[in-house]
Amino acid sequence: FDPRTGRTLDADHELRQATAARALAEAAAFTGDDRLGAAAAQAVLGLLTQTRESNGVRTPTVPADRCNPVAFAATLLMAVEALPGDAPRKQ
Repeated sequence: FDPRTGRTLDADHELRQATAARALAEAAAFTGDDRLGAAAAQAVLGLLTQTRESNGVRTPTVPADRCNPVAFAATLLMAVEALPGDAPRKQ
């Protein structure tokens, strides 16, 4: 995604973005850098717009021809879990 133009790049897809968000969240947790933590949280929030909630369950809305939706969901979940902070998680 190019924030300057507001369009998705041709070579980019959601699974790569979720992987990058996970790496950013892990780096933030490892270093304790608040700026990295804020960037990781913003990336995860942006990716959550690629999901929908139904009956308390989030499912990806990414088309299967662009990326594997199951891999996207799993990677996004790992990114959420890697976010630094003491926020309580739903059990």
